[in-house]
Amino acid sequence: MRRSPNPGTNDEDLKRKLSASAVKRLLSLASPYAKPLAVAVLVASLSALVTLSLPILAQRAVAEVRASGVVKDLDRQAYAILGFLCLGAALFYAQFLIGSRTGNRIVNDLRARLFAHLQRLPVAYFDRHRSGDLTSYLSNDVGQLQTVLTGDLVQFVPNIVTFVGAIAMATVINVRLASVVFLLLVVMMAFFVVNGIRLRKLNRATLDALAESTGGMTEALANVRLVKAFDREAHEDDRVKRGLANVFDLAIRAAKIEGLMGAVGVYGMMIGVVALFWYGGRGLVTGTFTPENLVGFFMALFISLGPMTSLATVYTRLQRGTGAAERIFAILDEAQEPTDAEDAVPFPLGQGRVAFRGVDFGYAAELPVLKSLDLDLIPGGVTALVGPSGSGKTTVASLLFRFYEPQG
Repeated sequence: MRRSPNPGTNDEDLKRKLSASAVKRLLSLASPYAKPLAVAVLVASLSALVTLSLPILAQRAVAEVRASGVVKDLDRQAYAILGFLCLGAALFYAQFLIGSRTGNRIVNDLRARLFAHLQRLPVAYFDRHRSGDLTSYLSNDVGQLQTVLTGDLVQFVPNIVTFVGAIAMATVINVRLASVVFLLLVVMMAFFVVNGIRLRKLNRATLDALAESTGGMTEALANVRLVKAFDREAHEDDRVKRGLANVFDLAIRAAKIEGLMGAVGVYGMMIGVVALFWYGGRGLVTGTFTPENLVGFFMALFISLGPMTSLATVYTRLQRGTGAAERIFAILDEAQEPTDAEDAVPFPLGQGRVAFRGVDFGYAAELPVLKSLDLDLIPGGVTALVGPSGSGKTTVASLLFRFYEPQG
C-alpha cells in the first residue's frame, strides 16, 4: 500500500527537557481514574478532619478535668479521643487501599502505553537508541513514578487540609507561638525549593547514566560471541565499571541532598518544637498561657508535623518523578511511523515482482547510501547483491520491508 510522505521523527536526544507542563502531563495520567481517586481523596479528607478534631478534644478534656477534678471525666474524654483515633485509622486504611489499587492501574497503563508507542516508532529511532536504554525507561523511569502515582497523589490534598487546618487552629489558640512556627516554615520551604531543583537535575542525570550503563551491558551480552571472538571481555568490563562508577557518583550526590533535606525537615522541626516547649513552659509558669491552651496548641503543632514531613517527602519524590516523566514523555512525543495515505489503494495481487526506480536514500541527509537506484527482483529468480561493507546491501533489504522511507 502506498504511504503518505514520512513526516520525520524528532531527532533530539532523550536528554532534552520538556516544558514546565511536565508535572501537569504526569498528573493527567490519572484522569481516566478520576472517580476512584476522588473517592480516595474524599475518604482521606475525612480522615484528616478526624485528626484535626483531636486538639479541640484535648483542650476540652484538660479544661473539664481542671474544673471538676474528677478522674472519671478524664477517662470519658480519653475514650472519646480513642474512638476518634480508631475512626481515623479505619478511614486511612480505606483510602490507602483505594489509592494503591488505582495508582498501580495508572502505572500499568503507562507501561503498556509506552511499550505500545515504542513498537510503533520507526526503525531509525532504534538505530539511535539501544534496546537496553529503552528497557531502562520501561523499568527504572516508570518505577520512579510509581510511588508518586500510587500514594502521594491521593495523600496530597488531605495533607494540605491537615497542615493548613492545624496551623490555623494553632494560630487561633496562640498567635505569638504560631508566628514563630510560621517563620520557621518559610525558611524551611525556601531551603526545600532550592535543593529540590538541584535534586531533580541530579536525578535526571542519574537516570541517563543508568540507562547508558544498562544499555552497554545489554549490548555486550547480546553480542557475547563477538566479544569473545575478539577477546574484548576486559574492555567491556572496564567500560561497564566506568559507567557504573558514574551512576554511583551521581546517586551519592543526590543522596547527600536528599539526606540533607530529610534531616532539615525532621530535626529542624524537632528543634523548633523544643524551642516552643521552652517558650510555652515559661508562659505557663508566668501565667501567660493556660494549660488547656498550651495542650491544644502543641497537639495542633504535633498534628501539623506529619503532613509537613509528608509534603516535604512528596516534593522530593516529585522532583525525582519529574525527571523520569520528562524522559518518558520525550519518548511518547516521538512521531510514530507514517500511516497509509487517505488515497492509498490496496497492494495488487501479482507474481511477487519488486521494482526500485530512481530510489535515493541515506541514514543522514548529508551521507547518501543509495542514489538513483534501479533494481528489478523477478519472481522465481535469484538476485545476489554483491559489494563491500557499507555499499548498501542491508539498506536495500531494509527498504524492501519498508523499515525506512525512501528520500527520492
